[in-house]
Amino acid sequence: EHEGGASKFRYQYSKPYSHRKLGGYVVGLGATPAEAREVLLLLERDKVFSRNTASVVIDWVVYNGHVDLFSYNKVTFSLLPTGALHKRIDTQPFPMNLYGGGNHSTDLNINLVLMIIYVLLAIFFVDRFRHYFLLQCKLSTEKLRRMSTLVDFFKGDPWNYADVVSMCLNLNVIVLWLMFSFYADEAFSLDSFTTSYEFSTAVAPTSVQKLDEFANLAENFGSFTMWSSLNTFFMA
Repeated sequence: EHEGGASKFRYQYSKPYSHRKLGGYVVGLGATPAEAREVLLLLERDKVFSRNTASVVIDWVVYNGHVDLFSYNKVTFSLLPTGALHKRIDTQPFPMNLYGGGNHSTDLNINLVLMIIYVLLAIFFVDRFRHYFLLQCKLSTEKLRRMSTLVDFFKGDPWNYADVVSMCLNLNVIVLWLMFSFYADEAFSLDSFTTSYEFSTAVAPTSVQKLDEFANLAENFGSFTMWSSLNTFFMA
């Protein structure tokens, strides 16, 4: 706990509302540059930043209505044991709706239908893979080589290696897609982008605004696009 010398505010150490739940003082910077400057001046007068400060993380979310995309942005300043200051900037754009966000010309229903077809084809592929593996298991058992089923399966057709990799990639993409849909619903609970927002310098636990939902959403979307691209490259 830290008590501000100028404002007499009590800055509470918190983990649930901190960045990645690593712990620290959580302070909202408002929604405009003027509000951010006011808060930063308050933090400076309260001597929140000192030689004992190991890391400062500033994260925020912006919305671009022209392309219908959100963007999660993070700037990190970390003081290394050597005394060097490490700086890092991360930006991840993402749509709130996986099927319609970021592209007005695409029909939402078509994207959803294509995703459902993709999931069904992946399930069909896994089922066929299971069928051929059980068939190989039966053949190996008849030859008294049940313990060597895996060896026989991959030795008999080297393409089975590619099938295993492709199956894992497809399943991973589907899991990330489901996680993205879940996090998108969670992010809608935030009130930062509603007309009910009011700037205040009063410190209260209820005034803390969590950005974890947006951080998780941005990270998940980045993983989803990366694994989807890798899957497409592998299948090509």
